[in-house]
Amino acid sequence: MYRTLRIIRIIFAATVAAAVAAATLNVCGAGDAIGEWLRNMQIIPALISASVGWTVVWLAVTLLFGRLYCSFICPLGTLMDCASVVSARLSRHPRPYRFAGAVTWVRFLSVVAFVEAGSLGFTLMVSVMDPAANFRRVVMLFGALSATGLVTGLIVLAVIAIVAAMRGGRVICNTVCPVGAILGSISRLSLMRIDINPDLCTHCGKCEQVCKSRCIRSTTSQVDTTRCVVCFNCTAVCPNNAITWRAGQHRLQWPLLQRILPAKPRATASLSSTESTTKTNETISRPTQENPHRGNA
Repeated sequence: MYRTLRIIRIIFAATVAAAVAAATLNVCGAGDAIGEWLRNMQIIPALISASVGWTVVWLAVTLLFGRLYCSFICPLGTLMDCASVVSARLSRHPRPYRFAGAVTWVRFLSVVAFVEAGSLGFTLMVSVMDPAANFRRVVMLFGALSATGLVTGLIVLAVIAIVAAMRGGRVICNTVCPVGAILGSISRLSLMRIDINPDLCTHCGKCEQVCKSRCIRSTTSQVDTTRCVVCFNCTAVCPNNAITWRAGQHRLQWPLLQRILPAKPRATASLSSTESTTKTNETISRPTQENPHRGNA
């Protein structure tokens, strides 16, 4: 099931990115037909224009399902995923992803900078911090629609290439991107989340090696939901079905010990426990009697 969900996610994200690119270049009139709609559905334009509809939609989606926006809708995130795949294919010895701690203070500063720029009317800075706008600037490289778009697109493309070569994955989404920081704080409360069942996890590390958000610590079976973009890479490779997308969180259960320790009949175990308790109580309640014929030392 999760492999199917992963394929659906890839197809959906690629379709959205292709539609945004076609609208940006106005291929076959796509910009006139759906360009404005595609721009308004992105989070930062919705926040700037105070669009209650799309803001409520993405708030509800994140609270229910996690950061689906980052993996399904954000075209820049899709571009980063493509760059990472190409970098891994071109490398003779591609390095797997490894867990990295969250850089919370950078995420906090990115949100503060975005809010300040928006409140002070620095539209250029707000636009540079918008991942969808940056994707459109990269697309403009091929259309050369404006000098500003060309320069910014070259810079963004260079940064993405460097991150992909270093196997950084979605590190941009989870550090400097204000959208990732905002959705990450909301996804802390999401109903559905990627979770690892500690009873089934064998700590093989395969999930950590494919986690492009670098938010899985396989040694402790933990997932940082604030950075998880719900890409289903980990669930698709888990050999023991220990990783699931579910409501709530798994807890370590006693059946794990029952599988490790030899099972005993309940009656025998209960009797042994009772006898052991009785002997212990007798030992405690009956102090050692001294020999009356023995003199004091």
